[in-house]
Amino acid sequence: MNWKIIIATCIMVLTVLTYTGTYFNFGSSFEYSHMNNFTIKQIYSKHLVEKCSKEFLLKVLLKNNVSYTEGSWVNDTWKPSKCEFSNGKSFLPKCLPDLKIRKMLILGDSNGRRWGYAALRLLQKEYKCNVVKKEIDGNSDPTEEYFKEVKDTKFHKRDCITCTSFLYQCVTKQPINSHYTTEVSHNASGVSHNATVQAFTHKLDIEYLAMEYYMDNEMITQRRSTQCKNANKYPFNSSKYGSYCGESMTTQQFIFNEYLYTQPNYPTLIVIIGNHHEPERRVYSDLKRDLTWFLELLQQVVHNDTRVYWIESTYVSKKWNRKHEKYEEYNRWALQVISKYYKSNPSLFYPFYGIFDLSKNKTEWYKDGMHYNEKLYTAFMELFFKTLCE
Repeated sequence: MNWKIIIATCIMVLTVLTYTGTYFNFGSSFEYSHMNNFTIKQIYSKHLVEKCSKEFLLKVLLKNNVSYTEGSWVNDTWKPSKCEFSNGKSFLPKCLPDLKIRKMLILGDSNGRRWGYAALRLLQKEYKCNVVKKEIDGNSDPTEEYFKEVKDTKFHKRDCITCTSFLYQCVTKQPINSHYTTEVSHNASGVSHNATVQAFTHKLDIEYLAMEYYMDNEMITQRRSTQCKNANKYPFNSSKYGSYCGESMTTQQFIFNEYLYTQPNYPTLIVIIGNHHEPERRVYSDLKRDLTWFLELLQQVVHNDTRVYWIESTYVSKKWNRKHEKYEEYNRWALQVISKYYKSNPSLFYPFYGIFDLSKNKTEWYKDGMHYNEKLYTAFMELFFKTLCE
């Protein structure tokens, strides 16, 4: 037996494992892990705690059938206890371009709108954001001017008067350093090296769209066959349906088959905030049917480079109404439905923390028992961006 060959082979294998970040753990069971699941600080200190990544959250969810909630509030920030973040300060201008986030779309009711403005406030620390359009505040009627690019739209009153949509366009305040290029030149003095930093700015749209339910008809299109003779004037996403001139009989079809195709940028990040209007009028069979239909719609129409996050609704005070317990029950029902999509399509659907339980410990931030002050939404949006960028 040639021991030199064996030793050389072992060295080569160890080199490959080290380069790829893989290590083996010979404990009670034989397993391997990937070092990319840990922060650099942890690797060097040998104190291995997993990153607070989507892989970590998905693993916990699939194992326990509940969203992750282990952690504590520290100085108005919620910190998970069994994972760590590796993000430093000012990470968004680096992270969002790397993830190719061109547009962030937030869907939900009045709480969803508050999440949207929290995201905008955090972006404004690093980005300069200008309003493109907003719906009229304090009105339950959708603002027709906001959706004017879609023809033949019919509008119905919303249940909510503060669910008013908005769109902002943002650009980084400072150029982002990308990489260095080095030029080598020869002269009488010898060889010189000139390093040049490649810099760019990142542009990002952020939009909140009112969506009180997973299936409703607050904004729809109906077209007679005679209207379809000039089908080119309609932005309907016909390629998915084999239809030369389609209709949108629900708000959700209107948004994803028509409205988004009239806008300059298609969302590469979609955040669905669990709403508080559904539990008022739904039993489990209704919610299961409507949410399944909506998730199937997303699978059918969204672009391949889009990420979709579903986030639980927040805790509601027992003083709000007699159906307080149903809000918690509703989140459990919704998680039962969406969990199978986390399993079957993990490149599209991404899990998040158990927001209902996390907000239960911050009732001092209540405004009215249903809504909170901006501290809560800012804290949760910071948690979201850290998780997205991990």
